[in-house]
Amino acid sequence: MMKLFSALKNNFLDFFYPRICLGCNTILKRNEPFFCLSCWYGFAETNSHIYPNHWISDVLKGRLKIESIASCFYYRKQTKVQQILWHLKYKNRPEIGIFIGEFYGQKLIETEIYKTVDVIIPIPLHPKKLRQRGYNQSEAFAQGLSRALNIPYQTQYLTCRTATSSQTRKTRWQRWQNVDDIFEIHSALELENLHVLLCDDVLTTGATMESAGKKLLEIKGVKVSIVTLACAEN
Repeated sequence: MMKLFSALKNNFLDFFYPRICLGCNTILKRNEPFFCLSCWYGFAETNSHIYPNHWISDVLKGRLKIESIASCFYYRKQTKVQQILWHLKYKNRPEIGIFIGEFYGQKLIETEIYKTVDVIIPIPLHPKKLRQRGYNQSEAFAQGLSRALNIPYQTQYLTCRTATSSQTRKTRWQRWQNVDDIFEIHSALELENLHVLLCDDVLTTGATMESAGKKLLEIKGVKVSIVTLACAEN
């Protein structure tokens, strides 16, 4: 009886308040959570977790000692990946980050290096920005990764102590200056000798990851790997 009531309720809601694909605005079918199948299969996956010599590994080469680096989708302007990231960051849709985190985590778990990760740490927002937005999109992605990989995600170890301006229109050098030394480590002893998976929404120049990764690598025995929801193409 409860299942029947739930089905009738869902049918009622779908009829009067149809769910819309975030990629193309078509009405979603019941088995399509945020995107229609056409849009979902149109997202360009990098498969960078499979290929150790993928060009994404060169983004931080010589700047940060990392164990591995991977990204789920390619990011290009005026594409549907840009649209979903816009919804994730600015339209109060953290559940998108959780969904994609779970999706990508199920792929990462098949790669040996990610089986050695001890803790997942998302790039933090400054408290002021967190209050304004109401959530951290990178934490949502970390939550999804955590579910799929069965590895805890923690937010207390890394904090952002300096409010920064948007990176969007900055040059490579300006991006680095904007995030240099903005992060702070807490309870470092608890992270000693752990393999940390640092995650964020988009990888562009790598300036943010470099700044956060350097702080983590100051801790005795820490290893750092990096995963992002998307990466900007060279």
